[in-house]
Amino acid sequence: MSERLYHSSDVELSVSHDQLHVAGRPGFDNARALADAGTAWLARHSGSSVVLDVTATESVNSGILCVLLEWLRQARRHQVAVQQVKLPERLQELVHVSGLAPVFNAAPSLAG
Repeated sequence: MSERLYHSSDVELSVSHDQLHVAGRPGFDNARALADAGTAWLARHSGSSVVLDVTATESVNSGILCVLLEWLRQARRHQVAVQQVKLPERLQELVHVSGLAPVFNAAPSLAG
C-alpha cells in the first residue's frame, strides 16, 4: 500500500515499503515542498533504512538533485540508512557531470 506525502499538478511524492517515490515533473517551484514532505516522513520513519526512487520522473534538473541531497542529509541526521538511490539514466548523467557521483554512490548505489 502506498501513502501519498505530497501532490501537485506536476509531481507526486509517495511512500511504499520504506521507499520514497517521486513521479512526474519535479522542478524548482515544488522542490522545497518535496524536500519538506520527505524530511517530515524521514523524521517519523520507524525503519532503519530507506530507498530513494526517482526513476518515474519525467524531467531532469538540478532541483530534484537538491531534493535528493537534502533527503540524504536528513536520513543521516535521523540515523536512517539510505540503501539505494534509484535514478533514471538521464539523471545519472547529470549526477556525473555535476561531480555528485561520489555523494550518491556513498548511499551506497545508483540504479536505473
